[in-house]
Amino acid sequence: MYREIEAKFLRVDHDEIRAKLKELGAELKVPMRMVRRTVMDYPDRRLKKESAWVRLREELDGGIEVMLKKIPSNELGETFEQAVRVLDYDAAKKFLLSIGLEIKAEEESKRELWHLGDTEIMLDEWPWVDPYIEIEAPTEEAVKGLAEKLGFDWADARFGSVIRAYEDKFGVSEDDFIAAEMTIKFDDPVPELLTQASQK
Repeated sequence: MYREIEAKFLRVDHDEIRAKLKELGAELKVPMRMVRRTVMDYPDRRLKKESAWVRLREELDGGIEVMLKKIPSNELGETFEQAVRVLDYDAAKKFLLSIGLEIKAEEESKRELWHLGDTEIMLDEWPWVDPYIEIEAPTEEAVKGLAEKLGFDWADARFGSVIRAYEDKFGVSEDDFIAAEMTIKFDDPVPELLTQASQK
């Protein structure tokens, strides 16, 4: 599996980040665009028990990818990924269903991609939460170094999946969020789970 280190910084102003990235000489690879994904697991949730899942996603370069993603720890931001490119989103979904996986959630987000050396910077927008940034690199030192150049305090870094943004915004627990297996789309109203969590 491919190993990477990534960190998120929440509640950011994307225009300010873009200006800083330009000053640092970063290159805009893909402007902000919509991305759809389908998250899957087996009926017995054996992948969830290993902090893993299968994701079918439209990639920023226009391709389609099926990925097995595993997060062994939320302490470091370390993830392991194994991916394969496919030609057709719906056909790939049917294939995954045919081998026993089932759909946990359908999701939409918007993402913009920048490169600086061997570091990737993603500007992300997800339904119902504030914009955030994700920095991804082969080493923790590279992620920390760019975070510092962008003016972030490493103590504010968040590790793991997009769930961190929903925890921050609504106070929902990771266990409740995962158990809900919510569809997340921009035109949908905020789910009751999140509104109730924010009132606690």
